[in-house]
Amino acid sequence: MYEETFSDDPETALTSGNENTVFGLLTELGLVGFSLYAMIVFLALRSCVKMYRNLDSSQTIERALPVVGISMIAYFCLNSMTGDLRFHLFTHNIMFLILGVGAGMNMHRADSHDYTFGDELESDVDSSGAFAPVAGTRPAA
Repeated sequence: MYEETFSDDPETALTSGNENTVFGLLTELGLVGFSLYAMIVFLALRSCVKMYRNLDSSQTIERALPVVGISMIAYFCLNSMTGDLRFHLFTHNIMFLILGVGAGMNMHRADSHDYTFGDELESDVDSSGAFAPVAGTRPAA
């Protein structure tokens, strides 16, 4: 019996896993480890909702990305409660790819509102075209 369940054969090596990813994480990692895992899902969901709310209604293509992200998070949660996620890697890799693209768009959008192109150079150059001294330093004699 033991040899059949825990053999090195790739066909049967992974059949003795968890039937439910959520319960598997709870038994293997405890409440602390599971809370860290749940925090990843919560922060991803919060990022999608925040990105959806911050985009204008005229940006239909950009607003579709967080909706797809939320849908994939819902699929991820339902699938993790009904099966072992070790065997369904493709859809979850795509989910994290979409969430990463959305987070990058959100960060880029937040950074682009702080200044316009070229503003970072204006403080270093005075009106004559020479570099202005940095505040708190003495000019060279």
